[in-house]
Amino acid sequence: MEFPYRPVAEFDLGVADVAVISQSRSRAIDPEDNLRGAPELVIEVKSPSNTRRQLRELASLCLANGSLEFWVVDLEHIALTVNSPGWLHFPSDGRAKHISGRNLELVF
Repeated sequence: MEFPYRPVAEFDLGVADVAVISQSRSRAIDPEDNLRGAPELVIEVKSPSNTRRQLRELASLCLANGSLEFWVVDLEHIALTVNSPGWLHFPSDGRAKHISGRNLELVF
């Protein structure tokens, strides 16, 4: 289920493929509005239309505005890239690699 959010008030509405937010933030969302700030966890499923630059900029924006982690799921290469504040990881070849301290098995 996609999740709408507005990372910064002056930015357009964003929609995460999957998002996780705390109960307290969930309760604070105005029913007539969307989440202000980025979800604590944003998960984006990479599609052919996504460029590395777009994903890097979105990750930076989310991590600077409340996200604790920003994941990119690459179904084509069966890979997961995990980004956290101060640590963006977008390899030059465009293929995700395991990040030190992270060992996540992906099963499809």
